[in-house]
This record gives sequence, structure tokens and C-alpha cells, in this order.
Amino acid sequence: MIRPRLILCEKTSAWAIALRWALADSGLRVYETRTLADAWQQLVLFPASLLALELRGGNLGEIVRLLVQQRQTFPHGAMVVLARREHADCEWVLREAGAIHVVTSQRDLVPLARLVSRFVQRTSVPSRGLLETIWDRLPWGSP
Repeated sequence: MIRPRLILCEKTSAWAIALRWALADSGLRVYETRTLADAWQQLVLFPASLLALELRGGNLGEIVRLLVQQRQTFPHGAMVVLARREHADCEWVLREAGAIHVVTSQRDLVPLARLVSRFVQRTSVPSRGLLETIWDRLPWGSP
């Protein structure tokens, strides 16, 4: 199976620790990056992944730009935003830009964990050989 990744971009590991705890039963791994450029590079390598971005004081514009760009460039991927409570008023701007979920508390990660699990199950595709892929695309199916 080719599995999408959960790529997390944050300056510290606070969200990563909380996410690992929330995802403990799912067996999903959190791949950490420290800069938005590194996170974007991981998305280039794994385009059907879920990218979780930390909203900090001065990066709202950059995150909105990435959200819009992600929808256009990687339609099979998705992005969520992790923010402190003082940034809760930005939630609808972020959702309008393309975030599928916005979390404003590390204590409220259970809904995000369920969303991540569903996303990974939905976007995981079995690795198939060229012959099987061609047969599957024929109008009459495989022999």
C-alpha cells in the first residue's frame, strides 16, 4: 500500500507530542518539519498527504498562500491548521482558503485524530503493477 503521510510543520514539538498521543491507537506516524519550505518539499514528495501547519503570530499570510496553492497543486492532499486560542478568530479565513480543519487547543485533538485516520484510509492506494493498472482501466475489466 502507498500510504499518505501526516506531515507536521511547527517550531517546537508541542503539537507533535499531542498528536502522537491522540494517534497512538491508529499506528500512524507524524513526520515533523520545522519550516514551511521543508513541509512543502515533503508534500511535493508525498502529494496525497495531510499537511498540518502551526499558525504563529506572523505567518498567517504565508499559510493562507500555501492553502490556496495546495488546493491547486495537490488536489489529493489536504491541510489542517494548528493554532493557539488567540488565533481562533482566523478560523474561517483559513477554512475559506482551504483548511479542512482548524484546531485551537492541544487538548482537543480527538476529532483531528479521527479526521486523519479517515483521510489516510480514503487516500491509501494499493501499489499495483503496470499490467494490473492497465487491466483495471479497460472498459471490460481484468480477465
